[in-house]
Amino acid sequence: MGDNMFRYMKEDAKDTMDIIAKQMNTVLKPQGLVVFGEDEWMQGIDRTIIKETMENNGFKLYQEEKADNIWVKVKGVEN
Repeated sequence: MGDNMFRYMKEDAKDTMDIIAKQMNTVLKPQGLVVFGEDEWMQGIDRTIIKETMENNGFKLYQEEKADNIWVKVKGVEN
């Protein structure tokens, strides 16, 4: 997924990440976890886009002070 996300990180990044976050929310049970690979930061991904879209789609960082790549589902969203 990293290679594909790199291609979208310019003009379509927000829309693409929004679609992905909604799909993850739909398939995960309450308190489900999403982990982005540890090398994501090296692939040109804008972390602010991930943070914004994940938060807007029912996720929060699991332990913000320790890791910025583990997200927990806290509420459902409509697709």
